[in-house]
Parts: sequence; structure tokens; C-alpha cells
Amino acid sequence: MQQFIVFLGQIGIDVNLLIAQIVNFTLLLWILNKFVYKSIVKRIEDDEKQLQKAKILQDSLTAEKDVFLKQKTVELAKMKKLSREKIAEAGEYAEEIKKQAKAEAQKEIAQMLSQMKKQLSSRQSNLKNEQLQNMKKQILENVQQIIKKMSGASDSISEKLQDFFLSDMTERVNDFPEKTFQKTSPKIILETAKPLNNEQKESVLEILSKKFNRQVQMAEKTNVDLIGGYRLEISGIAIENNLLNQLLHATETVQ
Repeated sequence: MQQFIVFLGQIGIDVNLLIAQIVNFTLLLWILNKFVYKSIVKRIEDDEKQLQKAKILQDSLTAEKDVFLKQKTVELAKMKKLSREKIAEAGEYAEEIKKQAKAEAQKEIAQMLSQMKKQLSSRQSNLKNEQLQNMKKQILENVQQIIKKMSGASDSISEKLQDFFLSDMTERVNDFPEKTFQKTSPKIILETAKPLNNEQKESVLEILSKKFNRQVQMAEKTNVDLIGGYRLEISGIAIENNLLNQLLHATETVQ
């Protein structure tokens, strides 16, 4: 032991200081173990337990959230699919009704015009020119009165007449000279036997806007003498397709 102490002295280590440090370290270790270490270890263990509980709770909430999101996605997909199907069904039903109404209107108008032409043609061979002119005038006036009464009594008939004549406007606007659609501020006037409904007005404006390649404004006038149909005037040039015009044409062709 004495030799070991001498050896420590030879290598420059103060034995007394070393002993004092060993004693201090031993005392500090005892104090930490007695008063601090156990409470720190316990606190760490408690914290770890709390963290473990929090992690379990977080995992549970995450799992519930994932399930909820999946259910929500499935339900939203179902609702979107159902909405698309209902919209498609409604569109098909509306289109079918529109086609049927247009076909019925065209059929009724064609039958009406055919009957009137037949009535005029069947009597022309038995009448002299003066009598024929008087007859044509009287028929025209009578037909006008009858159709005006029908139109006034039934909005359905009036709308069918309107739809029938407006259905050819896409083709009829081509009768205007091309320079008509190059004017920057065209004056557009549309005369109809009855005011247009919103759908008819939007359809006419869409046709005109395509021809002008821009949005245009249109003045509307009601002219009951037209009976059914329209008279369209753009910058002083007019085209028309109405029942009055067709009746006049029918009477003029009778010899």
C-alpha cells in the first residue's frame, strides 16, 4: 500500500486530494441515491406512463378519424352519383316534354294551314275574280278573328304558335345580308303576337349573338295582328314568319 502511495506521488497525483475527492464523490452519490434519484426515476416512469396513454389515445383517435373520413368519402360519392343520376333523368324528361310539345305544335299548325288552303282551293274554280277576292278577304278576316279568340282564350295554343314560328329563326336570320351583322350598334326590333317568355327570349338572343359574334340588345314589341309568329327587323331590314303572313301568302297564291 505504501508503495502504491509512493507511486501515485511519483506520477504527480496528490494522494490526500484524491482521497478527499473520492470521499466527496461517495457522499454525493449517497445523497443523490437517498433523496433525488428515486424521485427522478419515479417521475420519469410516471411521464413514460402518461406518454404511453397519450400515444394509445392518439392512435385510437387517428383510427376513428380514418374510419370517419372513409365513411364520409363513401357517402359523398354515393350522394354525387345519385345527384348526377337525378339531374340526368330530369334533363331527359324535360327534353322529351319539349320535343313532344314542339311536335304537337308543328302538327297542329300544319293541319290548320292545310285545312285553310284546302278550303280556299276547293272553291276557287266556282268563283269569279271579284268574288274570289272578296272571299279571300272575308276568310282572312274570319280566320284572324277565330285565331285571335283562340290565342286569347288559351295560352297553350298561343305559346305553341310562338314556338312553332320561332323554331326556324336560326335558318331565317341567314336571309339578312352579311353586312347587317357587321354594324357596331345595330337596331334590333322583334315584334310578336304575344310577349316572349324567358326561354323564348334567351333563345332568340342566343341566335342573334352568334350571328353578331357578341352580345346584343333587342327591343320587343307586341303586335296582335301577327296572330302567331314574329317580325324581326335589324337596322331597317326585316324578315317575318307569322300566321298572318302565311295566310296572306296562301290567299295570294289562289287563282
